[in-house]
Amino acid sequence: MLSSAYGDIVSRRYLILLVDDSEQVLTAIATCLNRMNFDVLPVHSGPDALNFMRVLSPDAVFLDARMPGVSGIEVLHQVREHDLLQSVPLVLLTESEVDEAAGRPYGCTSFLRKPILLEAFNHLLNELFPFPKGPRQHLRAPMNQRVALHYDDRYTLCHAVTLSEGGVYLRRVTPLPVGSPVAVSIPEDGIERLRLRGEVIYTREISGRKFTMPPGMAIRFTHLSDSDIDVLRRIVSNLLVGDLLAEQIEPVLAIN
Repeated sequence: MLSSAYGDIVSRRYLILLVDDSEQVLTAIATCLNRMNFDVLPVHSGPDALNFMRVLSPDAVFLDARMPGVSGIEVLHQVREHDLLQSVPLVLLTESEVDEAAGRPYGCTSFLRKPILLEAFNHLLNELFPFPKGPRQHLRAPMNQRVALHYDDRYTLCHAVTLSEGGVYLRRVTPLPVGSPVAVSIPEDGIERLRLRGEVIYTREISGRKFTMPPGMAIRFTHLSDSDIDVLRRIVSNLLVGDLLAEQIEPVLAIN
C-alpha cells in the first residue's frame, strides 16, 4: 500500500478559492498551495468570491479578513446565510485577535495568522481535507532534482519527483522490488548534504494505468537521526517556499 507520505500524489486535487486584495499574497499562497498539490482559484474581492462560490462549489475558501469594499467578515456573513454554501470550510486570513473575534460569530472554520507558518498551514490542510491514504504526516514538496540511489553495491542517478521528511519518490522506468534496502543521497544547493538509508515501499509501472504519476518507486527513510530530520525539514521547507520568502515585500509566509 502507498504510504500517507505519498498518497496525495495519486488522489484528486482539492479546489481552494483564495480571496485577497493583495497581488503578492495571492501569488505566494497560491504558489505554495499548488506545490502542495491543490488547485487554487485566486480572486481579488469579496463580490467576486461570492459569485465564484455559487458557481464552482470549491472545497474550501481562504478569505482575507481586511479587504476594501466587501471585507472577508462580510463575505463570511453572506456565505453562511446561503443554504448551498453552509458546509463549505471557510478559513479567515487575519492579522490580529480582533479580526478573529469578528469572524467567530459567522461560523468561521479556522484562522490563519499572517505571516502564515508553514507547519501550521500543513496542519490545517490535514484537518480540512480527508486524504484517501490518511493524513499527510510530513510536509511534502516537489523536488525535480537528480539524486544518487545506492543499492546492491551500485549506484545510479534518478530524478526525485517529491521529497518529504518521511521519504522520497523517484522516477525510474524499472523500479526496484518492494522491500529493497537502499540509500539516497539528498543534495542541498547542489551539495550532497545527506545520505539516508531507506526501503522501497511502493512501485509504479507505466503500462495499464492512467498516467497520473511517472513510473518509479516510493522510498521510506529509516534510522533517521534528529540532525537528519532537521536538515530534511529545512530542505523541504526551502523547496516549498524558499524562493517565495526571498521575494516577499509584505510578510505572507514564514518557516517555523
